[in-house]
Amino acid sequence: MTRPAVDLKLKSLADKLLIELTLAGRQECFSALMDRHMDCVRRRINGLIRNTSDAEDVAQEVRLKVWMNLSSFRFDSSFRTWMVRIAINESLQWRRRAKRRRQWDAEELDGLTASTESAFQAYARKEAANAIRRAQAGARRVAIAFKTGPFCSEGLGDRRERLRGAESEKQKSADASAH
Repeated sequence: MTRPAVDLKLKSLADKLLIELTLAGRQECFSALMDRHMDCVRRRINGLIRNTSDAEDVAQEVRLKVWMNLSSFRFDSSFRTWMVRIAINESLQWRRRAKRRRQWDAEELDGLTASTESAFQAYARKEAANAIRRAQAGARRVAIAFKTGPFCSEGLGDRRERLRGAESEKQKSADASAH
């Protein structure tokens, strides 16, 4: 029966005092801090991570980081601001790791063959994918060369005139060799 009264007393204490008591070994003070600030932290995490299960995992990581680094809190800002900053950093880190996992999954899927796919079909699929990658890289090189090459400063009309002139020269030489 005394537990709710203790909780009420702890909830009324300032963050600084709760942190000092937690560092002195009173774990229930840490629980009071978390009860006070985790709703705000969860809202921030949920804004960055849509999947509720993943968001809850990140929230647990935040609790752990706060616990492990509580002694380094300097009271330069509010405790809530510090916790929210940890939550944002953890959420961004989780998103970076998730992006890498998706890239690895896609690469692994490229290497897998369908159960109905023959070895030849798998080889042809891989070669086609490689050809597409090479073509994309080649197209990039051509675009860069065109943008930075000798024709980049000419206007479109200048190019057309030069091409017409080259075509007429070709036609004249072909007519001369035919006669």
